[in-house]
Amino acid sequence: MKTILLNAMFAGTFGEKNIDGEIINFYLDDNGIQNYFIPEYGYLPDSVISDNMVAILMISKIDGYTFEIIGKYVPGANGSYVAHSIKHDIQISNDFISQNHITYGGIPLNDIYATNTSVAKNFSLISYRGGTVYFLPPQKRIILAGSYESAMRDFSNDNTDIYELKEYSLAKWGSKNYRVFSKDNKGCYKNSTHCTDSYNTYDILEGIVNDDIWITGNSKYNMDISMLDKIRNVDYLGINHIMEGSHVELLSSNWLAHYINMSPENFIDFFGLSNPGRLVSVKREKENIDILVEFENIIVVVENKIKSSIVENSSGFSCQLEKYYNYIESNFTKAKKYIVLCPDYKKRQIENQITTIKSNNPLSSIALDSYIIKTYSELKSNCLKHTNLSYARYYIDLIDFIDDHSTLCEHDKKKKLSEKRFSHNIAIKL
Repeated sequence: MKTILLNAMFAGTFGEKNIDGEIINFYLDDNGIQNYFIPEYGYLPDSVISDNMVAILMISKIDGYTFEIIGKYVPGANGSYVAHSIKHDIQISNDFISQNHITYGGIPLNDIYATNTSVAKNFSLISYRGGTVYFLPPQKRIILAGSYESAMRDFSNDNTDIYELKEYSLAKWGSKNYRVFSKDNKGCYKNSTHCTDSYNTYDILEGIVNDDIWITGNSKYNMDISMLDKIRNVDYLGINHIMEGSHVELLSSNWLAHYINMSPENFIDFFGLSNPGRLVSVKREKENIDILVEFENIIVVVENKIKSSIVENSSGFSCQLEKYYNYIESNFTKAKKYIVLCPDYKKRQIENQITTIKSNNPLSSIALDSYIIKTYSELKSNCLKHTNLSYARYYIDLIDFIDDHSTLCEHDKKKKLSEKRFSHNIAIKL
């Protein structure tokens, strides 16, 4: 029975207060050996972790039935695994880690896992030791979607491959963060939930696994102790950690509006203004507009889109951007500037959504064509140009937050946050 395991990265509560256990996937341990992390609630059968396992595909959930593949792990011929679970002997696991010297920056793997508050109670952690992690080339994306049509709308470009799977293949994962798909030598398909799979999801996944596009990631992700020294005892999460939800548009818009109000001249170039005049006001949630900046000579509308969609309903015909445009045009006679601010990883999705809305409702074109899409990486460059706010409280944290959203893929943002937690956890123990 050949097996492929889909493993959800950055799932559950690990990304909130705990060290993301799966960050070990991106580093070699101190012995230069790759370890792979599988988060699991419950029991993962030994038959899955076997010589017949073709690969583990790392996936990151985008929304609903849409996932992105971000890497693959191919077990080594002599691989072994260590389970940390209420259903396994913890002492045996700890002994195995000690005997095999599985450490990162001198910190044993079980000590790193122990920083997660869930481990002692009901969380099972499995580390597969021995194998190779592969990643996709820069900017290359592979999307698994329950709806090919919606994925084409949101992610279509020359560098993205989209595979449509039946929704049950990508259904809610229930009590587990993995799904297993298998095929026996008679061509019978099976997975962890359904006895038969006529849609042969396994064949699709095997084709992705065997594609020649993969590049090895081992040499790139060694633990750099010199880098850890630089962040020792630094409160690296700052205000992001205090707010516990910095991804929320409400909080980030409040944050950004504060600095626009404090030093509007720092944002004139970013807004693309030539002669705005003095700042009149900076308002939040005026008619639901995220940030409404009024200068003496021009109105600037900033719609901040981190997680929510510009589409108001499932029909795809209406858009809040058009509503804001109509309000501003009806109530202000001065010049206007309309901006959609979004993470770099969301720009393509918003562009495709605007195209779809315009095709469904041509009357919306005038409004939507008035908007300019600006990315967080552009905002980051603008903020770094101006040093007069570097003294301001939490301004460095704002730039750090902006930097987190200046990646091409959302899972890169999650990985960056995980690396901070992981490396800081080791650094403070050195």
